[in-house]
Amino acid sequence: CVSQFFFLMIRRPPRSTQSRSSAASDVYKRQVLDFESRTQVFEFKDAHDSDIHSFALSSDNKYLISVAYGNFIKIWDLEKRTLEYTIENSYALAIYSVVITSDDKYFITGGIGDIKVWDFSTKELVHTFEAHERLITGLALTSDNKYLASVSDDMNLKLWDLSSKEVVKVKRGDHKSYIFSVLISEDNRYLITTSADQTVKLWNLDIQEQQRNNNFLDLVMA
Repeated sequence: CVSQFFFLMIRRPPRSTQSRSSAASDVYKRQVLDFESRTQVFEFKDAHDSDIHSFALSSDNKYLISVAYGNFIKIWDLEKRTLEYTIENSYALAIYSVVITSDDKYFITGGIGDIKVWDFSTKELVHTFEAHERLITGLALTSDNKYLASVSDDMNLKLWDLSSKEVVKVKRGDHKSYIFSVLISEDNRYLITTSADQTVKLWNLDIQEQQRNNNFLDLVMA
């Protein structure tokens, strides 16, 4: 059962810290480890030819989607332990984040500026959001798949309505440096962000609260 396992990305340090000779011998791979024993079960060696930035697991634990510094999206069959599908030239350069809707109908990727929504079954591009001015470093979905949160190197937090395909809220200037990641609580009440400014911030994400008194995405704790 795949749910017994957890996944580990292995990648090199930033390019600026490496010599040209060491970069040529790098191996980019994903390891799958047993949750209880912490021992390696298997690995996808040479999964990408550049830094692997993010991955997401389907709700049935059958598929793993990985994205990397290059412009490839790869879908892996965890039961067969094989590469199922590759989407090429999806972005001009880096793809940094990926999430899968809880019904496994769509997966969503973030690159430099754009958020792209893909049909999981056909692997076709469904919609593109011109979302941020810089690299999109994190994505998170509400449990009902109605809203998508995105964060970026541009220090902005945005919330998107996936039905209307409109931005619902933008928070600017609350973080003083790059925002690295975003997480939404399972009950959809809170949103959490982390940043290079060395802070973790907790935000109110109660949609009904927005309708009552407009304190939607107000900062709860920093």
